[in-house]
Amino acid sequence: MTERPEEKADRSRLLSAFQFGQTIAQNIRIKVVSDLFVKAGRFFLVVLAARLLEPEQFGLYTWAFSLGNILANVSDFGLQVHLSREIAQHPEARSALLSQAIRGKGILTGCALFALALLVFVYPRPWSVKFLLVLAAMAYLAVSWTELWNYFFRGMQQLGREARLNLGQMLLGASLAALLLVRGHGPAGLFVALLTAALITTGLALRQIASLGSLGANEHRPARIAVSRAAPIGVAILLSILYFRVDVFFLERMLGDTAVGAYGAAYRILESLLFVPAAFLAAIYPAFSEAVERGPERNKELFRVSLLWMVSLSAVVVTGLVAFAPLIIGLLYGEAYAEAGPILRALAPSLLFIFPNYALTHFLIALQGQKWNALFAGVCLAINAVGNVFAIARWGPVGAALTTVLTEATLFVLCWIAVRRRLDHGANQVRA
Repeated sequence: MTERPEEKADRSRLLSAFQFGQTIAQNIRIKVVSDLFVKAGRFFLVVLAARLLEPEQFGLYTWAFSLGNILANVSDFGLQVHLSREIAQHPEARSALLSQAIRGKGILTGCALFALALLVFVYPRPWSVKFLLVLAAMAYLAVSWTELWNYFFRGMQQLGREARLNLGQMLLGASLAALLLVRGHGPAGLFVALLTAALITTGLALRQIASLGSLGANEHRPARIAVSRAAPIGVAILLSILYFRVDVFFLERMLGDTAVGAYGAAYRILESLLFVPAAFLAAIYPAFSEAVERGPERNKELFRVSLLWMVSLSAVVVTGLVAFAPLIIGLLYGEAYAEAGPILRALAPSLLFIFPNYALTHFLIALQGQKWNALFAGVCLAINAVGNVFAIARWGPVGAALTTVLTEATLFVLCWIAVRRRLDHGANQVRA
C-alpha cells in the first residue's frame, strides 16, 4: 500500500521532533554507550555488596555513601557546571577558567573536610561506624575531583576523552572493590578501592589536560569570583542532593540500619537508571549554553526535543519497574531483600519527573536562572523533610518512596513554569 503524501509528512514531522544536531547526537551516543558500561560496572558492585553483606551492613554502606556524597557536593558547590558553561561560551579562556576552578575547588574541599571533622565528633554512632564515614567521604571527595576534569572536557564538547577516563576509573575501581569484598573487607574495602581508582584517574586526566596546553594559565582569575558565581548553582545542587538523600537519614534514625538496607537496595536501582538523562544532558547542556548567545529560537528547539526524549524514555522505564519490581529485586539481591520490592514499585513513578527535571534544571542554569534552581530545591527539601516525618511513621520505607515522588513532581512543576517564562521572554531579557 502506497504511503500518502500527508502521511509521509506527518511521519517526517514526528521523526524531526526527536532529532538533535549532528554534534549533539554524536556526543549523546558516546555518553550513553560509555555511561552504560560505567553504570553497569558500578551497579555490579552494589549487587555484589548486597549479596555478600547482611542487610544491616548494606544499610551502613548506604548511610556512609549518602553522607560521603553530600560532602563531595559541598566541595563541588556548582563549580563543575559553572566551568562547563563558561568553557562552552569562552573556549579561548579555558586555561584560565580551569586554573580558577581548581583553586576554588581546593578551598571548597577544605571546607568539606572541616565539615567531615565536625560530623565525626557529633554524629551519634560508634567510632567503628564513624571510621567508615571517613573512608566514604575521602573516596567521594576524590571522585568529585575526577568529575571536575570530566566537566572540563564536557565544556569543550570532547566527550570521548571523558568517556575513556570514566571507563578506566570504573574498571580499576570495580576490579579492586570486587576483590576486597570477596576477601571479606566489607564496605571499608569498597571505599578504599574507589579512592584508589579516583586518585589514579586524576593523574591520567591531568596528563591529558597538560597535553592540550590547558594547564599553567598566564591569566590569573581570582578563585572567589568563580565560587561566588557558581554559588547559586552550588546551593541548588547541594539542596537537591539533600532532599535526594535525606530520606536515608530519617530511616536510619526512625527505623534502623536494616530498613536503610532495604530502601538502599531499591534506591540504587533507581539511581543506576539516572545515567540515561545524565548522558543526554552531558551532550545537550554545552550546546544549549552556547545557543544562549544566538537567541531564543534555537533554545526553544533544543528544549522541546530534550523534553520529548526525557518523557518518552522515563515512561518506558517506569512501566517496566512497576510491572516487574519484585522480580527484579529477587533476581538481583535475593530473598533477604524481598522488602525492597514494594519500595521499588513505589519509587518508580518518580522517574517520570526526575528525567525531565534533569533537562529543566540544566536549562535554567544555561539561561542564567540558577537562583530559581536554588529556591526550588529549598522548597523541595522542606517538602521532603516534612513528608518523610509523617510518611515513614505511617508506611515505613514505602512512605519515604512516596515522599520522593511528591518532591520530584513539585520540582517539575516549578521548573517547567520558570523555563517556559525565560524562553518566552528571551534569555537575554530576563535575568535572575
